Amino acid sequence: MATVQKRALSADEIADAARLDAAWKAYKEKCAEKGERPSQEWLGSVTKLGKQSVIGQYLRGAIPLNLKALLAICAAIGARPSDISPRLTKALNELTGPHQVGENPTIEGRSASGASAYNPPTGGDNFELGPDIRPRRYPEISWVQAGMWTEICDNFVAEEGVTLHACPYDLGPCGYVLRVKGQSMTGAPESKYSFPEDTLLFVNPDLEVMPGKFVIVARNGNEATFKRLTSIDDQLFLEAMNPSWPLRFTPLEREHHFCGVVVFSGRPL
Repeated sequence: MATVQKRALSADEIADAARLDAAWKAYKEKCAEKGERPSQEWLGSVTKLGKQSVIGQYLRGAIPLNLKALLAICAAIGARPSDISPRLTKALNELTGPHQVGENPTIEGRSASGASAYNPPTGGDNFELGPDIRPRRYPEISWVQAGMWTEICDNFVAEEGVTLHACPYDLGPCGYVLRVKGQSMTGAPESKYSFPEDTLLFVNPDLEVMPGKFVIVARNGNEATFKRLTSIDDQLFLEAMNPSWPLRFTPLEREHHFCGVVVFSGRPL
């Protein structure tokens, strides 16, 4: 019976495996300090990449690292994909960007004539031009409230001190507003999308969630987070826009649940 010879790995692929193995060993050392002993079998389980034998082949360079494996393993051990595989990270950047766009205008300063300047062309993303309608007002809530919003929306009463923000889009009966915290969604200068800290996010909790949309997701309890839903090799990830963010791609887990889709954003005055 004829046998199929495996192709030899390239120099870049061998270097990827060496860096991945070093990152894995560094992660195990940190875990050992806390009395934990992560195994290759555990890594294969949490990344959904397969059994221990598959992980071992990636680590010793028996099979070349691919984009799906790179992102899943880095998310599990807290490594930067760009530190492990510059070649795959470059391919990913070519797949997801870059794009050129101006800064988000303030909500109060947005006019009908300026709508096209704010909204990028349609074609799979969240944003599309809409009719010039009278702005509605929606409550700014906390990230903890966002995680349970579908449960409390019907009984929510905007008490004194709750800020209401005007939006030119109808967010539905349970629409709400969040204020960005942190730098994970601040894109590079050349990026098409960037949501710096303090940006207001206008969320419709009733819209269909699809890859390419910017979503609010509850994880690690009820507190929500803001990321872009991205599909890579038929696996869903939560993507941070900041190219330097340590865990730029987090695998979507079964326990995560969506709390809405961002349809508009802007900086408060």
